[in-house]
Amino acid sequence: MKLPSILALIVILFLSLSAVSASENIDLVTNATDSAIDDTIAIPDSSNDLTESFDDSSHEITDNDLITDSDSDDEIASSKESDKIGSSNEEPDTLSAEPIIIDSSSYSQYFDSNGKIKSGTLKDGDTIKIKSISDKIFTIDKRLNIISDDGATLSNCLIRLVKGSSGSVLENLKIVNTKEKINNYYLSGISIIDSSENTIRNSIINVSVHKCFAIMMSNASYNKIIGNTLISGLSSTIPMTASSYNEIRVTYLESEYTNMIYQSAYGNGDFMPIE
Repeated sequence: MKLPSILALIVILFLSLSAVSASENIDLVTNATDSAIDDTIAIPDSSNDLTESFDDSSHEITDNDLITDSDSDDEIASSKESDKIGSSNEEPDTLSAEPIIIDSSSYSQYFDSNGKIKSGTLKDGDTIKIKSISDKIFTIDKRLNIISDDGATLSNCLIRLVKGSSGSVLENLKIVNTKEKINNYYLSGISIIDSSENTIRNSIINVSVHKCFAIMMSNASYNKIIGNTLISGLSSTIPMTASSYNEIRVTYLESEYTNMIYQSAYGNGDFMPIE
């Protein structure tokens, strides 16, 4: 009888040891797993907010996802600031609503007898449209847009871009000069003196007498002469002094007896001043 009792005791002891061992193994695995999660997964607060913002059962958006008054105020302020920045980049509203018409009858309203702009008549950004006209000087000391009708001709006229006119645009002009002087000015087509960053395009200038040039530049830089026909019979077509970085392209040049383009680093002032 003692032998079966001893065997039963051994079996009970064996089962007890196995249970203890299994319990220890489970604890080790759990601890190892917890450690791995702690060491390798770092969930940021934003992720917690994301999961908390949805109801698990219905996936409805909770109050955390709604835009608060503070958020709305920030967006409105940002929008106003954006509008302010956009407005600051817009061109100033200085252009005329309609071109100012210059013809034989209206010339004296805007220019004096020497061709200077009368005080208070024209401002930067204005557009003037010159009709067919003759024997006039236009001395421009404002940033203007100067255009003309198709078919209109400025006969024996001179346009002088002087200090204050930088940034002007002259377009679609036809200047034909057969006289040498008007009001003691030699009749080049266009003179640019102490003025820069002007544009002359899609225009025709034809001067046929001595001492007159199609376009004359003095102390004039960064001007653009594009898409024109420029003809000077007895003088250089485009003489330049103390002028640089001027762009001349897609332009027909013609001169009978001298250089079409003449440039000198020396000298300053009008080639042919008033006499």
